[in-house]
Amino acid sequence: MSDDAPDPEDAAPAYAAALPRDHDWRLEIVTWVRGGAPLPAPRPSPRLAEIATRLAVPAPLVPALARAYGAHLCGEPGAAPIDIARVLGGAWPEALGRGWLAANEIARYANSRVALALPIQRALDELPPLTGTLVGSPSSFIHAPTVIVSTDPLIAIAQRLVARSGGAILVPNAGVDAWYVVFEARLYGVTAILQVGGPLQGILVARDHAEAAPYLT
Repeated sequence: MSDDAPDPEDAAPAYAAALPRDHDWRLEIVTWVRGGAPLPAPRPSPRLAEIATRLAVPAPLVPALARAYGAHLCGEPGAAPIDIARVLGGAWPEALGRGWLAANEIARYANSRVALALPIQRALDELPPLTGTLVGSPSSFIHAPTVIVSTDPLIAIAQRLVARSGGAILVPNAGVDAWYVVFEARLYGVTAILQVGGPLQGILVARDHAEAAPYLT
């Protein structure tokens, strides 16, 4: 197997119809892991496939997500690098932190273990985001990037937008880096709302028109 990383353009396909929603996909992953993780890997569940698609994980790397999540479900701190390399057909760069998964902060590498990034693990566990509060319920509706001029708290703005249009908005906790808020919003399939100061991603809120001007030209 070449050390070349899979092409990021080869994103995970949408397996929404692969398994029924009530299928115990976590038990299937545990059974696979405890059975030695034979190839081929189980079909991705709708939940795992959704997250892989949202993060544009290359399809050949999706088994690594399943193997690392399976380690978590089995109470382990992560998968051994050999186990990641094996389910990826010998892709050692991915197993050792030199590949796409590490570069895109999809996996954590420590103490000879490979684990999913904590926000991804929590999303698969169906726990709430770490970086803020979700207002509304995730759905197929995603709020378009926009700039709003308002001095109201972000939570109040988010509540108004959700009441009017539906969907869900991630309101960040104080002091959280915007990059991580946008990452988690993408992970959960929702929109982030942020104060101006960075690139136009999600909903940006400016205190006045002068502050908003650079984003409106």
